[in-house]
Amino acid sequence: MSTAQFMFGLTFNGPLFTDIQTSQDSPFLPFFKSFITVLELDLFGMDVLKDINSLETDLDKILFYDTPSISISERIQRFQAGGHIFSTGNIWEQQLDKWLARIENKIDKLNIPIDTKQQYIDRVKFLFTNYYRISGYLKGVKHQNPFYHRAKLLTLKVGDILVKAVPGITKNEYTQINVYLEQFSNVNDLKNFYKDLIMTPKRIPSTIFIEKYRQAILSTFARDITSYLSPSEIIEINKLFDEFKSSVILFTQGQDILSTTPDSIRKNLVQSIIDLSPILQSFTVQKSLYYILFGDFDAEHWILRTTRPPLKDLFIIERRVSQLTIDHFSAEELDITIQDLEKLQMDVREIIKIFCNEHYMHEKLLRKSKKADLQYKLTDAIWLATATHESDPNIDFTKIAKLAETSSLQWKIIMGSGMGYKSLGAYLRILHEFKQSAIDTESLAIYQRAIDYILTYARENKISIFFRSPGTFYDRTHWFEEQTKQFHITRLLARNLGFDILTFKTLDDSIFVYGRDKYGNTFARHHFRDDIDNKLSLYIEDLILTDGRVHNLYRNYDEADILEILEGFETMMSQDGTGQDGKWIQDDVKDLFKDSEWVYELWSENRDFGDLLNNFNERKNFYQSNGLETFIEEYYDIAHERFFNQYGEGVYSLCVRVPGLGDYSGYLNINWRDMFDDSVDYSSMFPKLL
Repeated sequence: MSTAQFMFGLTFNGPLFTDIQTSQDSPFLPFFKSFITVLELDLFGMDVLKDINSLETDLDKILFYDTPSISISERIQRFQAGGHIFSTGNIWEQQLDKWLARIENKIDKLNIPIDTKQQYIDRVKFLFTNYYRISGYLKGVKHQNPFYHRAKLLTLKVGDILVKAVPGITKNEYTQINVYLEQFSNVNDLKNFYKDLIMTPKRIPSTIFIEKYRQAILSTFARDITSYLSPSEIIEINKLFDEFKSSVILFTQGQDILSTTPDSIRKNLVQSIIDLSPILQSFTVQKSLYYILFGDFDAEHWILRTTRPPLKDLFIIERRVSQLTIDHFSAEELDITIQDLEKLQMDVREIIKIFCNEHYMHEKLLRKSKKADLQYKLTDAIWLATATHESDPNIDFTKIAKLAETSSLQWKIIMGSGMGYKSLGAYLRILHEFKQSAIDTESLAIYQRAIDYILTYARENKISIFFRSPGTFYDRTHWFEEQTKQFHITRLLARNLGFDILTFKTLDDSIFVYGRDKYGNTFARHHFRDDIDNKLSLYIEDLILTDGRVHNLYRNYDEADILEILEGFETMMSQDGTGQDGKWIQDDVKDLFKDSEWVYELWSENRDFGDLLNNFNERKNFYQSNGLETFIEEYYDIAHERFFNQYGEGVYSLCVRVPGLGDYSGYLNINWRDMFDDSVDYSSMFPKLL
């Protein structure tokens, strides 16, 4: 898991790490170092930091002007083993808030155009927001209020000015500043100015209170006779309050424009976009707003519907906004900059994605945030590519699925189904057809982007797109034949040592009796591939061996989930753990699945996990020492009797190692009923024991 993945384009709210060990370096350390490095280089490019050879020292002077004994280096030491005395193993949120406020103040003093200043501030906010997210600081009720963080930064920026101007205030801390404001009984103290917003997410700060707070500050520290503040500092404070007050007024205006529209999921979507955009908050006429968002002056019928909008409508809005130019706003008598436009486009993309996660994306996909993110981008890219090729900006996913002759992308997201090799291959095929007929570079780039997402998805989820047609290797007669069961049971017992991989419990030998055991249970062969056609496959690599009691649980896990478990299990089979004599211990398993923590949590929630892990080590050692047949005879006597003794000749040709091989990784001699594809490397499917 690379640092870069989490420093840019985050879509989750963390915290990324929770199990912090004081005896080890904090896992946040590499992310913090990366954050600081990027921040220093950006500030150097903005001319906030002047000397490339003293970036850290110069940044210290900005961040720790009131506490010179502290530095970036000292903060980094707190991340190292023995240094992070707090359970988070991370910089505190309020510390980051102070840093952001001080950097923004520094940028605001640059002698550059206002638009450039705003561009610089937006960039710095982007870096801080990403670090807030991986730290888990954007979670909770307080961040539901859009003015909570703005109010907090306002108090910190004003506080920094007071620290430098007022002799009695040595640190930007509420306890020092509030003492001076006690005479104003009608003004809450500095901390409560933003703290009150925490418990009321929908509360908008009162402009009257903002003015009272401003006057309390100025009348206390800028008296005519004993003024602590210089004229320039007074101007700076007034500017901060004016900007905050304007944002409140504009936000209120943005709330008013849809106030007469009945509440609905569609209104909530549009309102969330408006709430994030000062540009859209400037509109006072609904039809003009609809034209910007939908390209249609008469989109009122859309927003009045109470049903959840089709997924394609989200992509239509995103596409429309991505094509806007400054001229579109000039026509509405709004003066905006290219930076304003780019921020609007970025904000709309983010809102659309969040809305999709909340209202479309199945929890099975959301459990794997990286996979959900990739599948969303893939779906978006394929929709855009098909809409471009068909010259149909309103194309729906049913039509797209028919063109590709496969299942719907929208259906897969809603049902929590990942993309399998067949669906990926089908969409890849039509995209290459689109690409061959492209007549302009823009269309070509759109098609290639969609192709790249498919290939990335396949690579990340270990899916071979160019594989085989499973239908060729299935018929119901073969599936129910004892010889087929013999082959499947023998191979699947060997592959996972008789463990059910989802629960990490051993399968009971009694499930292999004819019919059902005394508890009404029996074995089950589960097809785990996402593509429907794979439910007909006879391939070992499409199957999981489980029992009837657990079988239905597998429906909650898609192909990529199962492949992650299988890959981890294969590693446990083929490699030593750190325990005595190479045994696997719980910490080994936890480390193995550090990028898929849900697997470890699924296994370890069983109180007997330690005993089951010991059982795994024993079975692995026995298998390695004695071979397949003896292993099954030892642990699965009923299965051995049913599937070895009755069909002994077949078993030795199908399931026992080929003479002459030095290990047990190639003991299939595939030459039976033409059921299997000779092009498949079956040895890659077998447990590779040391």
